[in-house]
Amino acid sequence: MHTMKRFAASVFSAAMLFASPAPLAFAADSPASSAVQQAQATITPKSITSSTAEYEARITYPVISGLADKAFEAQLNAELYQYVTNTLKSFQQQISENAADAKEFGWKMPFGDLEISYEVHTNGKLLSFSLTQYVFTGGAHGLTTEVFYNIANLPKAQKLELSDLFQPGYDYRNILSMMIKLQIDQLSKEEQLPYWFESIDKNQPFSIQDGDLVIHFGPYEIAPYVAGLPSFTISKYRYHNLLKPQIQALLQQK
Repeated sequence: MHTMKRFAASVFSAAMLFASPAPLAFAADSPASSAVQQAQATITPKSITSSTAEYEARITYPVISGLADKAFEAQLNAELYQYVTNTLKSFQQQISENAADAKEFGWKMPFGDLEISYEVHTNGKLLSFSLTQYVFTGGAHGLTTEVFYNIANLPKAQKLELSDLFQPGYDYRNILSMMIKLQIDQLSKEEQLPYWFESIDKNQPFSIQDGDLVIHFGPYEIAPYVAGLPSFTISKYRYHNLLKPQIQALLQQK
């Protein structure tokens, strides 16, 4: 599995002019971004834009409807909204603080950039999606990070962690880590890059895509900047028998 080549690194520069927060614009869904059915739930894109002479912010995040657990659905949507709005506020504050320094010391301000988007993967009644955030506030390049959600769409919904998937008695961390090391051995030869991977965490970020388990790493977590956001795919045929019976059933339900 090739690593994801998203340039990801961040140096917050003090070289900025004064920037006051711009009004937020909430965009209506366009025909190209209509709601889609996933895991018997509906995912509707919602957009927020904000811009000044000093920065531009473009945010598209998912609004979830149709989950069996309505209380969980409301909590999840509130969490997603809070995540994107808090990220935007932090971005604006960073620009404002750096801009004050730039004004004081006479530095030139780079143009700030924030973008948040999402991607959805569905398997049975497991709703798997991610939010990708790119931010640039100065320096040589920006920073890309990801947040992953894996939701069991059941009458009592649950946000699943990696440790929730596997049967007791299986050392899933060691098994998956060995599979990843085999991929890294080949990948490091192809890319001529150093990797310092030892083992996945107990609840390493993951997604399930077309039944396959994908293990995700952040920037600099196991490789240098140029490696982007490494991810490694474990075929469903290699890990499925390690899953708890209820997780197997969840992936197979329609």
